Amino acid sequence: MPFGYTFWLHFIGTVGAAMLLAAYWLVSKNRIQGESKMYQALNVVGSVILAVYAALLQAWSSMALNIVWTVIGLLMLRQIAGKTKQKSPSA
Repeated sequence: MPFGYTFWLHFIGTVGAAMLLAAYWLVSKNRIQGESKMYQALNVVGSVILAVYAALLQAWSSMALNIVWTVIGLLMLRQIAGKTKQKSPSA
């Protein structure tokens, strides 16, 4: 194995952080809206990855923050889905 456990651990953490930063950058540049599925999905997936990463490092406060971030994103995705259903034309 050319790369060890530590490499892959930090690589995964970097991917999670990059997803959160990408979401923030896209919103800041008005490429996506904060209420969009894309923004919330990037936040949810990135924060889940970072929560796992933090747990593996035993960084409990960071893990807790990312769990809360995940829950907020999931609640927002649920709210967005509800709004989408309301806008859909009835059959």
